Amino acid sequence: MPGFSTAAVARLLAADAAELRNEVEALPAEVRSWHPAPGEWCVNEVLGHLVEAERRGFSGRIRILLDSENPQLETWNQEEVARERRDCDREGPEVLAELLAERVISVELVEGLSDESLGRGGVHVTIGPVTVGNATANGVTSSPAARADAGANADDSPIAATIASARHWRAQVALCRSLLSIGSS
Repeated sequence: MPGFSTAAVARLLAADAAELRNEVEALPAEVRSWHPAPGEWCVNEVLGHLVEAERRGFSGRIRILLDSENPQLETWNQEEVARERRDCDREGPEVLAELLAERVISVELVEGLSDESLGRGGVHVTIGPVTVGNATANGVTSSPAARADAGANADDSPIAATIASARHWRAQVALCRSLLSIGSS
């Protein structure tokens, strides 16, 4: 895989999980269920979305690609799943633990990928052709420069939603921190 070995991908996935854990654990409990605006997700809901994106958009799709011959990969209704999960009503540590458990599964999956398995592919209904190799490489960074170095287009990953959610998550954490600092001054 150009740019990223599976070992490097696994390390980056684990490091990202550690960073998210540290950020969430630093937030006061009341901030985790705070909504920055009507219709916007709270931190717990963003974490729940990351759980589902990990299951459905990363490790889940990689498993489908590994287990099937040229499968068709489907989309999922993110808003509907978020409503059904009701993460805003859950305890933050519970949602975080669920995300971290999913990430461990993803790290183990990536660590076990062989060079032969990286070429297995299928067709995503909106993205088009995708392989285990490009799905894995594209999932480790939100940096367009790093993706270009890896020979991948920033928009061709079946897990682009995960990366966008992580960006949203980090922006929401920054907003929470800003509001907390304003409130304490």
